Amino acid sequence: MSPADRLLDLGYSVGEPPRPSGPTLPVSAHDGLLYVAGQIPVRDGRLMATGIVGEDVDLGLARGCARQAAANALAHLHAHLGTLDGLRMVRLTVYVAAARGFAEHSEVANAASELLVDVLGGHGHHSRTAIGVSSLPRHSPVEVEVLAARTEGAGQSAQHGRHRL
Repeated sequence: MSPADRLLDLGYSVGEPPRPSGPTLPVSAHDGLLYVAGQIPVRDGRLMATGIVGEDVDLGLARGCARQAAANALAHLHAHLGTLDGLRMVRLTVYVAAARGFAEHSEVANAASELLVDVLGGHGHHSRTAIGVSSLPRHSPVEVEVLAARTEGAGQSAQHGRHRL
């Protein structure tokens, strides 16, 4: 089963990803790496939740938002590349709009990490940072930023140990 099929099987779309809210690129490629702009949990054209995690948004909903934001990042990568085959996650940053005293940022971020591994298998493993902030765009409770690369078997050539697109 392809990564795109696994994503669909999990209930997420690889169809039309959410549009950027400003004059930015959803995916920028440089030196063999794919930088995905921060993604918020937009599903079916609407933000899944708004507010602060630990006040307005409970942990379970925040985890669902993190999964959706990660799925949106994959949808943008699919739109950019035409496939998710041969994709490898490198780094994930998860921003959590957190209430004072909230300390479960990693638990929210784990949901995004788990989705990437569920979809990409071993190529979904990555380094990660989870950061608590006071607010996020559109009052989103979560924002996810992804750095990815194409694997050697995806039509790239290795040159001095570096992968190139």
